[in-house]
Amino acid sequence: MTHAAAGELDALMAGYARAWHGSDPAQLRRFWDRGAEPVYLAEEIEETFIGWDEVEAYWAGNRELHAGVDLAFSGSRYVTVGEGLVLGVHRMDWSIRFTDRPAMGGDNRVAALFRHTGEGWRLSAWIEAPLAPIVYLRRLYEARAGRLGG
Repeated sequence: MTHAAAGELDALMAGYARAWHGSDPAQLRRFWDRGAEPVYLAEEIEETFIGWDEVEAYWAGNRELHAGVDLAFSGSRYVTVGEGLVLGVHRMDWSIRFTDRPAMGGDNRVAALFRHTGEGWRLSAWIEAPLAPIVYLRRLYEARAGRLGG
């Protein structure tokens, strides 16, 4: 079943991916609800960022490290969780070119909370949920065996 706002939310996610390409905090913030305190849980950072000071400091730090970020979202599903609130779950394929080391990439799962504002849909919370390491490694070994005819 398709959510009534799926097209708008997919468009927001595509724009957010484009904003990440340059890792510009001002561009990223355009996709967030400015009237709410954000929650951001990145897979590579142990603590959760709550509030604009913490989230924007994380974004600013990334801007110094990244030469470019490419994100692609797929498999998006949405469910209404309250008045003007939608929870979206997504697969996120990512690739990061760093300023000081080789590029890297992978895939991840993301849960994002969207709030409907006077400006349209905006992000309110972002939670990255990678597979457990043992599951991820098993998948890598299985893919390798498949390429070798196993």
